[in-house]
Amino acid sequence: MATAQTTQPSAAAPASWQQSVNKLADALRGKELDTLMSVLDRGPVIRTFASESLQPPDRLLGVTAGAAVLGLHAYDKPPANLASDLAEDFKSASGVDDDFRRDMIPVDSDAEKKANETACKWIAQTLAPEKNSPIAAIVLWRQDRADSLSGIKARPVFVLVKGQLVDGKFIIRQLVFGDPLETSR
Repeated sequence: MATAQTTQPSAAAPASWQQSVNKLADALRGKELDTLMSVLDRGPVIRTFASESLQPPDRLLGVTAGAAVLGLHAYDKPPANLASDLAEDFKSASGVDDDFRRDMIPVDSDAEKKANETACKWIAQTLAPEKNSPIAAIVLWRQDRADSLSGIKARPVFVLVKGQLVDGKFIIRQLVFGDPLETSR
């Protein structure tokens, strides 16, 4: 089983955004739809990486319930170093398949730079954030997810989050979840 890791908040992320993301991660890992709904109180757009179709919160919870946190990153604006942060999560996680871990960790500084550039484009394409939109990335690991085609016994579940500051409170506007390498349906 993968060991849960609490990632330190980005130095630039406001504490209240970090707290909102922490609450979301806890609700995603839980089994109570009411708890998740209270965190998603303003009805964000929810979809998977593989589809533009809207998804209900119970579908999101069905994919994330019972998972361990590999990484949790809150940023006050779209990050320039997401791939580096994710690589650190996978370096220190136990219970992650070694081949998968190698795929998530750039081999040198040039590969890391390219991975961070790709992650910036991924965030832009997936969430279409404003210049100063708060962004979060949550990486969860579910042991019970099996993929018989790839032979990997478990894979991470990525959750990208776009927030907004409304009346002095951070709210979640958009969630995209699943496996970003999953093919579109």
